[in-house]
Amino acid sequence: MRLLVISDIHGQMQKISFLEGVASEHKPDALVVCGDLTHFGTLATASLVLDSVRHLGIPVFFVPGNCDPKELASKATFESSENLHGRCVTISGRNLVGVGGCTPSPFKTPFELSETEILQTLTDAFGQCSNGLDTLVVSHDPPYGTKVDQTSFGQHVGSRALRDFVLSKSPTLVVCGHIHEARGTDLLGATTVLNPGPLHRGFYSLVEIAEKISIVLATFEKKG
Repeated sequence: MRLLVISDIHGQMQKISFLEGVASEHKPDALVVCGDLTHFGTLATASLVLDSVRHLGIPVFFVPGNCDPKELASKATFESSENLHGRCVTISGRNLVGVGGCTPSPFKTPFELSETEILQTLTDAFGQCSNGLDTLVVSHDPPYGTKVDQTSFGQHVGSRALRDFVLSKSPTLVVCGHIHEARGTDLLGATTVLNPGPLHRGFYSLVEIAEKISIVLATFEKKG
């Protein structure tokens, strides 16, 4: 299974055009979007973003981010894309479960959830899954206490509920975003965790899942 993973588009749809060559060359089975499609945008803006990414010609799975409209979380499908928030979808013999938004922040962004709500959302999604299949988690918030939830000041600001869920259920992979400066990978128990970095800065990742997980952290722009 090959995934093209992006996060934090923040409404910059012109960046999506760079992915056309990536999708054509690597032929991923799906595109996974880890939230913040918009930058404090409306459902109409989210619609435009998803309409743009679906033209890559591969299945699209997403969760809403904290900068997306809260109403997006209730849309099971939107612009022919599958919303994973609180849901389990099976693709290529693997389960995808998701949770969007982020834990409460000082900025009072549009879509924030308590740790209790995050855990309940993940638990509900996991309960829908087919037994015996590998599970992949798609989250906007990263799990707490990892390399991918550290701010530029070194603070860990991810979700403790997500961390507890991962340590309890041992999914194969967690993909997330939210913390722009924490691009990279980590291990949490037996689970691989990936933050591909923000697409609006030119970052994306390719993930190959077979007997082992192979991750390429890639960019189509120089950082700056």
